[in-house]
Amino acid sequence: MIKYRLHHNRKKKLREDGTALIHIEIYKGTSRKYLSTDIYIQPQDWDEKTSRVSYTNFRADEYNVTIDDNIQKIVSILRKSKLMEKDLSVNDVIELINHDDSNSLTEFMTKEIEKDQRITDKTKKDLLNTRNRLEEFNSDARLQQIDFRFIVDFDNHLRSMGYSINTIGKLHKNLKRFLNLAIKYKLISQNDYPYRDFKVERENTSREALSMKEVIAIEELTYTSETVNDIVKDMFLFACYTGLRISDVIRLKPSYCKPSDSGWRLEFKTFKAKKMAYLPLQSLFKDDQILSRPEQILEQYYNNDNELVFPKLPESRINRHLKEIAKEAGISKKVTFHMGRHTFGTIMATKVPLPTLQNLMQHSDIKTTMIYVNMSNDMIDDSLGKVDWNN
Repeated sequence: MIKYRLHHNRKKKLREDGTALIHIEIYKGTSRKYLSTDIYIQPQDWDEKTSRVSYTNFRADEYNVTIDDNIQKIVSILRKSKLMEKDLSVNDVIELINHDDSNSLTEFMTKEIEKDQRITDKTKKDLLNTRNRLEEFNSDARLQQIDFRFIVDFDNHLRSMGYSINTIGKLHKNLKRFLNLAIKYKLISQNDYPYRDFKVERENTSREALSMKEVIAIEELTYTSETVNDIVKDMFLFACYTGLRISDVIRLKPSYCKPSDSGWRLEFKTFKAKKMAYLPLQSLFKDDQILSRPEQILEQYYNNDNELVFPKLPESRINRHLKEIAKEAGISKKVTFHMGRHTFGTIMATKVPLPTLQNLMQHSDIKTTMIYVNMSNDMIDDSLGKVDWNN
């Protein structure tokens, strides 16, 4: 059973001004932790009998209210754990106390986003957007109030604002992330998880890809060497020829590139999916040249002394220049860097067995790979539909 008590000058050492800290000891058996009250007083101002600040101190009322607030937090946590039939450890109590001020849903989200050093700037922006949408919907929502009715009302609110089904689905996905964190922190019970009975809708979206003819049109563009457009063009073509995401292309290191007698290959753990990628570049988009198309690009940029294969460029700048490049190549499609991955998958779907394509694209589920087979079939149907059979 968790217990607590107060101590003044626990370390038996006064500061230069003659004061010492008041701690709250939280203990269970031999396990114990000490919670600071941030209150420093002189020994004569501590009432050992009542475990409160004596009125010999002119700030006694203020200090005792702070102590009572801290005790109330502990009592509340222990009462909730009893009602939820949870056996808390001392560490659990400390964790809950530290998160007590985050019972506000949006405050909790803000703190978790700010302290998470693992997320990318793009993910952080996405999570903050979800927090902002929730703040617009209900800025006073507490974690313990997030039930099935809250989720339904939030969903209806988003629909009334005109958001697409998939955008709404993404916002729900991000909210799930924080509710699962709250469960792990024991701020809410697993039994109170509202998404158990709520099904998030998704719509199948069409993925656009470039034809090989369009890829060649970009390849044939000429720019002054090492200008931004020249670099972006090569990075995008490299994605079209390897299926790599922008996160992997911009982080590609020389150590990931393995030369051999037969040619180049890539071996590394992908940034987003955290899966091993094995790409035999010498066998991808091979024509009459000695080097394959991706090998030609790699050899142009590879320098073992550099930190990265390609010069550092922000994603936003890459996509901005890519739009210019597509326009100059006469491509009317809305070209983004990720279209390079779709292009690779669509073209390769007509050339290699499905399991091979799955491995090349690091897909966990063969159903994801099948999307590219269907895209390839659609492109064939579209091309045949434009044939003038009378000539």
